Amino acid sequence: MRPFSQLMDVAHDIKGMGASYGYPLATEIAASLCRLIETSAGKAAARAEPRLASAHVDSLRAIVRDQIKSAEHPTGRAVLKMLAAEVEKARRRAALSALRITPFSPCLSA
Repeated sequence: MRPFSQLMDVAHDIKGMGASYGYPLATEIAASLCRLIETSAGKAAARAEPRLASAHVDSLRAIVRDQIKSAEHPTGRAVLKMLAAEVEKARRRAALSALRITPFSPCLSA
């Protein structure tokens, strides 16, 4: 089985069923994970930074454990915001890496 295939299957199932079980936040987190690993750029980002996929899975576990059901909850809102920001950063880094461009970092003089 390809590395992201099983993860994509599970994330897709949660995306489809989260709201049905009273956890629309789970649907949103799983949708973010699906968006991350459904494209070549996203897979490259996830390979380069496996913590991204782990952060999504850990977030799903935490919201169920703590019964945080929607993004209306302050913690739910914060989790979604953090995941979106980290995914975007990773995608940019993966895109730059694919082009073999490194982000500008100014030289510090002594």
